[in-house]
Amino acid sequence: MQIQLTADEAGALLALLPAAARERASGFVYADGTLAVPAPFEAAVAAILAEPGWANAGVIAAALESYRLPVEAHIEATATAKGYGSAVSCSSYVSSKVPAWKAEAEAFVGWRDEAWTAVIGLQHAWIAAGADPAAAPSVDDVLAAIPAVTWP
Repeated sequence: MQIQLTADEAGALLALLPAAARERASGFVYADGTLAVPAPFEAAVAAILAEPGWANAGVIAAALESYRLPVEAHIEATATAKGYGSAVSCSSYVSSKVPAWKAEAEAFVGWRDEAWTAVIGLQHAWIAAGADPAAAPSVDDVLAAIPAVTWP
C-alpha cells in the first residue's frame, strides 16, 4: 500500500500505530511524499485513514507533537524520582541479576507501555470524534490519562 502524505501527516499516522510500526525494521518507508505501508500494517492504517478526524491531519500532527515532549518528560521524571539516572537507565535493569532492580525495571517498562497506550487511546478518541481543534486534549488532559506507576 502506498499513500501520498506530507511528512507531518506521515508522522501523525505512525504515531497512532502500535510501537512495532515505529521500529526501523517495521518496513515503513517515506520518500518524496509517499509512505509505503508494509502488509502487516495495512488494515490498521486503513482504519486510521477512515476515521472522520483524519481530514484534519495537520492539526493532528501538531497536537501529537505538542504531547510528545511532556509525556517523555513525565516518563523521565518517574524514573529519576525512583533514583535512576533516566528512563533508559531504569529500563536497562530489566535483565539485572539483582531481583529488586529487575522487578523495578519490569514494572517501569510495563508502566511506560501503559502510559503511551493511554496517550494514544486519548488521541484515537479525539480523532474518531472528528479531531476538532477546539476539542483537542490539552497537555494536562494527556498527562492526567497516564496511570500511576506501581513499583514493586
